[in-house]
Amino acid sequence: MKNVVRVLAFAIIVISQPLAAFGFQGSGAGTADKNPVGADAPLNPEPPRENGEEILRRIDFRDGSSLQAILPASQLVWKNIAKDGKVTQRTIPTRQLKQVTLVREPSTARVASIRNLLSQLGSEDYHLRKKAQIELTEKGKEFEQIIEQYVPEDEETKWRIDKIRSQLAKATGAGADNTTFDVLVLDGQEGQLDGELALDSFQIRYGSSLIPVSRDQIAAISDRPLEANFALSNSVGGGERQQQYPDANGTMPPGMNFIGFEQLPSGKEMRSNLDLSSAYAPRGVLFSTSFTDSYIGAQMYTFTDGRGGSYSIANVEPTYQGVMTISFCVPGNELFAAGTRYVGFNVSHVNPDGTFFEAYDAQGQLITRFTTDESGTDYLGYRSEVPIARVVVRPNPEVDEDFALDDLFFETPVALLESGNPEFFTVVSRKGERLQANEVSIEGNSLKLEKLSFGTGSISLAMDQAWVLIPPRSKLKKKSGEETQNHCYCLTRDGAIQLADLATRKSIRFRQPVEIEDLLAIWGVQNQLSTPPTYKIPKGSAALFADGQYFDLANVGLGKDWIQSPSIEELAPLLKDILPGPLQETRYVNSSCIYFGTPPQISTDTGVLYTYDGERYFIGEKFASLKINSSGIELSRMGNLVQMPWEEIKSLRLPSQSR
Repeated sequence: MKNVVRVLAFAIIVISQPLAAFGFQGSGAGTADKNPVGADAPLNPEPPRENGEEILRRIDFRDGSSLQAILPASQLVWKNIAKDGKVTQRTIPTRQLKQVTLVREPSTARVASIRNLLSQLGSEDYHLRKKAQIELTEKGKEFEQIIEQYVPEDEETKWRIDKIRSQLAKATGAGADNTTFDVLVLDGQEGQLDGELALDSFQIRYGSSLIPVSRDQIAAISDRPLEANFALSNSVGGGERQQQYPDANGTMPPGMNFIGFEQLPSGKEMRSNLDLSSAYAPRGVLFSTSFTDSYIGAQMYTFTDGRGGSYSIANVEPTYQGVMTISFCVPGNELFAAGTRYVGFNVSHVNPDGTFFEAYDAQGQLITRFTTDESGTDYLGYRSEVPIARVVVRPNPEVDEDFALDDLFFETPVALLESGNPEFFTVVSRKGERLQANEVSIEGNSLKLEKLSFGTGSISLAMDQAWVLIPPRSKLKKKSGEETQNHCYCLTRDGAIQLADLATRKSIRFRQPVEIEDLLAIWGVQNQLSTPPTYKIPKGSAALFADGQYFDLANVGLGKDWIQSPSIEELAPLLKDILPGPLQETRYVNSSCIYFGTPPQISTDTGVLYTYDGERYFIGEKFASLKINSSGIELSRMGNLVQMPWEEIKSLRLPSQSR
C-alpha cells in the first residue's frame, strides 16, 4: 500500500499566538546555527512507571526506530553458550533487565549451522563438501572449539578439517574480531553476560497500544534515557573544499578526530585484510564497498610520499577496486545515523580526475562532488554547513580504477535529526523518539502512526511532543520547470532561501518581488552556497566567492542577466584562470556565490521547512506560518499563500516556544 498522510478534521496552524493553544510547548532544541556540529537539548526523559513488574525501557530497533515503552511482566529465557556449543539456560524476570544488545542471528542457530556444515564435509556430493569447507572457513572463527573437537571419519574429511583449522588460526577477515553473542547486563549485578536472549511472542506497550515485536527487529533494550542532542542546522547549503590537513599548524582543532589505521580503537595492532566495516563504530565511522561479497579491509600499502603509516584501507577483493562508502553513526552505536561537518582523507595512487569525492546529506541528497587533481597522493576534504551523512569515494574507470585511503579526519559525528526513510514517514518526538510508519494521521490533539516499520501495530503521539515530520524519500520529487539563465537561489533577510527569476525580479514559488535590498546572498542553481565572509560587507557592495576566497565588488546592482558592478571589469583578468568561463559571460544560473550582507544567527527553536528543490522557509513568529492538510503543507509568507505537496517537502521541523 502506498504511504499516505490522512488528516482528520484538524489542521495544525503554526503561528505566533495559536502555538500555545495547540500545545506546541517544546523546549529549546539546540543552539544557533553557528554551532560546528550540533547542540545539546534537554533530554526530557519520562520517569519509569511501574505497574507490578512492568517497567519502562528504551527500545532501539534495527531499522533506526527508537522509543520508550512498557515491557511485559514476564520471565525471560537466557541461554549461556560455550565455545564448544554446549547450551545451558536460566530465567530472568523482566524487571531485572538493565540492558541487552542482540545480535542479528541467534547464537544457537549459528551453532546448529556449524554442526550442519561439519556433517556436510563427508557428503557424497563433491560440490556440497567444497561449499561446506568454504563456509566453515568464513564463519567458523567464533566456534573454533567445535571444529577442533570434530572427529572426521575419512581421510578426505580429515584433510579438509586440517585446512579449515589452519586458516581459522590465522583468520583476520570478515567478522574475525566481532562480538557475535547477545550481551546482557542485569540490574544490581556487576559485569555482563554473553549468550542468547529468547524473545518469542514478545509484546511492548506504548500508551494504550500493544505492539508485537520479535528479536530480529530489536537491536537493544536498555534503561538509558532517550537523547535529543541531534545535529541541527538552519542551513540548506554551503561549504568549501579543503586541500590541506586540518592540523596544518600541528594542533588538531577542537572536536576533530583522526584515524591513521595503524591500530583499532581497542588499541590492538592492525593486521592485513582485517575487516574494518564496523571496527571504528566506537569512533562513529562505518565502511562499506560496492562488492557484495567483499569488505573494506586493511592493506599493507604505504603511500609513496610518506604520508600515513604502514597500513591504508581499500576493498579486499578485487583489491583496491570498487566504490567505497564512508558512513557516520552515533559513536558506539552503529544503528543510528549521524552527521559530521568535516571529512578529509588521503587517497592514493590516483591521477587527475581519476577519483571522485561525493558527500551526501541525511536524506541522500548530494551536497558536493569533485575529483582528484593531483598525481600520486591527493588530499580530498570538505567542510559543510549541512551535516554530511556519508561520503562516497568513486573511481573513474576511464582514468584510474584503483585507490586506497589513509589518514581520515572528521569532526565528531552527532545524531542526525532530519534523516528520513526511503519507504516510511518518519516522526521524531521532542524527547528523542524516532518512529517510522506507513500511514500518519491527525486525530484531535494526537498524531497517529499506523503500520509501523517494525510491526503491524499503531502508536499515538501527543501533538505537543511532535518535533519533526519527514516524508518518505521515495516520494520526493522536484517541481517541474526548466531552468533559465536568470534562475538562481536567493538568501533573503528573513533567512528564507528561495528560487527566483531575477530577470523578472520575482520568486518562483510565491511570485513575490525580489530586490537587492532584500538579499543577503545569491548563487546559481548549478553552484553552491559558500560559508559567509568573516568581514563586514559595506552597504552597496558585495563579496564574490571564487577559488576558496572572496573578492570585493563595489556599487553592486541587479542587472537583467547578472549583477552589475564596475569591479567586474577589474577582476576579469585576475579570475580568468579560476572561473569556468569569462567573468563577463556569467549569468544568474551559473553565478558563483555572492554575499551582500552577513546572515544573522537564527535559533533552532524556530521551525523550518526544507523543500526538495533546495528552498528553506522558517516557521514561527516573525516568519512564515503553515497548516498541515491532507495533501501536504499550506505555507503563508508575507501575505502570500502556496500549497506544497508532500512530494516536494524534505522535512518539516515544528517550532518550539522559548521558555
